[in-house]
Amino acid sequence: MMKTVTLCLLAAGGFVAPALAFEFEPLPPPDPFEETAGVIATPGYRQHDKRHDLHYRTLLRSGDRRADQIFGLLHDRSGNLIHAPDGGPRISKKNDYSSLLTVDGRLFMLTHFEEIPGAIYLSELSQEPTSGLLSVTRTRPLDLAGVNGGWNHCAGSTTPWMTHLGTEEYEPDAAARDPESGAIDRYYQAMAAYADGNPASLNPYDYGWQLEIGVEDFDTVRVSKRHAMGRLSHEVGLVMPDRRSVYITDDAHNTALFRFVADRPGDLTSGTLYAARWRQTDTGGGGRAELDWIDLGHAEEAEIAAAIAKRTRFDDLFERSALDEDGRCTSGYTAVNTRFGPECLKLRPGKETLASRLESRRYAALLGATTEFRKMEGLTFDPASRRLFVSISLIDRGMQDHRHRAAADPAYDRGGPNHIRLDYNPCGAVYELPLDEHYVATAMRVLLTGHPVDDDPDNECDVDSIANPDNLTFLSDRGTLIIAEDSSQGHLRDMLWAYQPDQGRLTRLLIAPPGAEVTGSYYYPDINGWGYLMCTIQHPSEGPALTGYLGPFRAE
Repeated sequence: MMKTVTLCLLAAGGFVAPALAFEFEPLPPPDPFEETAGVIATPGYRQHDKRHDLHYRTLLRSGDRRADQIFGLLHDRSGNLIHAPDGGPRISKKNDYSSLLTVDGRLFMLTHFEEIPGAIYLSELSQEPTSGLLSVTRTRPLDLAGVNGGWNHCAGSTTPWMTHLGTEEYEPDAAARDPESGAIDRYYQAMAAYADGNPASLNPYDYGWQLEIGVEDFDTVRVSKRHAMGRLSHEVGLVMPDRRSVYITDDAHNTALFRFVADRPGDLTSGTLYAARWRQTDTGGGGRAELDWIDLGHAEEAEIAAAIAKRTRFDDLFERSALDEDGRCTSGYTAVNTRFGPECLKLRPGKETLASRLESRRYAALLGATTEFRKMEGLTFDPASRRLFVSISLIDRGMQDHRHRAAADPAYDRGGPNHIRLDYNPCGAVYELPLDEHYVATAMRVLLTGHPVDDDPDNECDVDSIANPDNLTFLSDRGTLIIAEDSSQGHLRDMLWAYQPDQGRLTRLLIAPPGAEVTGSYYYPDINGWGYLMCTIQHPSEGPALTGYLGPFRAE
């Protein structure tokens, strides 16, 4: 999910029973000839038959100055500025997810920058008590040297114990690391800017993790990478109400759906990791399946961290070879197909635990889990209906049956089990996953899809439905699912939607500027009597990225 960002916060006061009437005022579709390049937001909503105004309110723009700090400046591990190709300081327009944390009566915001090297900024906020309006009093970048830097920080969530749970997306392929130069690909080369320009000093196993960040005050922050939760292309991790179960989406092609169960509530340093096995029961629309869960084993964070510090290599975990012309492996090897392509793997003796965490997706494929999902993105939960919602940005590649888009192509199923066999949909879908009493998802079925069109020169997908859904959040007090788009071709201008599953009602809430992605959507139902739905406008074609909110909402 690499695109221009604007953040949206929805403010709401207290809790409102889902049964009460609530609806947003819809926006018309964007006019392709509209010259306005700014954010267009719904003007209001109705509740209890009473209308309320809404506004999109910006908290910070990329490049904004607060005292001696500039929001979005990137730094190396020594704290020096990283420079852009023109020689000036590099200021990111890729602000993404922002968490809101209340600590001893003070309000803080942690903001991701979806960059390599990555950045996270801490801001202190003030809240106007009679209106709920928020403003930023100061900001600063976090020092990530203690975790060897950050990598492409994408979506995130706030834990029930009030810590920030962030992500590192598109983990580097440790099997591709050149033993002499240390190079892997252009992303890894970009990370070398964090380490004095020397990729050989980097360790690929330092990147691709969940980050947990606890804030004590503006000057004291604890940053940890949660190695027991697995290494993959983390889009988002979401903690369930039991404070132990965490669902994790894996964003790329040929990826998996993961579930981590911590040993102790509120402690993510040890536990058991699982990966889903899709058992398809219907091919219609976006399809449906029963889900089995493959146990990838238990791990302790300290053991994995120690192996990384010793610079464990991919070859220490696996033997690897290529498939033959018939798509088969030499005896003793197992064929898998993951984000890194088809390959033959053999686990080295005694390396189960390390392989399960350092190479979680590959290890899951070895054990029979499904690694065929395409652009698995947002994740949210409705406690009232006990449903998890997951977005798939487009149904393509491994989710098809030996095809890529409209053409035959064996690349994404070659060597794999071909569990998922669906029709191509470039507009994507949102799925619902019912959970049992132990917060285990038992099935995955399509809830809402985008609709391809061939008669619109500006949009590949119907402008009155979703295109390439990305971040999700659920307004639990209003029975409403929020869907943000990351669409480069599906919609000319990305949008934010509200969907009420029980009524089947889809409402357009916000239209982003040209070139911008709508991301960072996350709902905070009650902060001192007000609630906030965060929303980011990332990398617009013109102007800075925005971190802000739509609101405020107030309880009746």
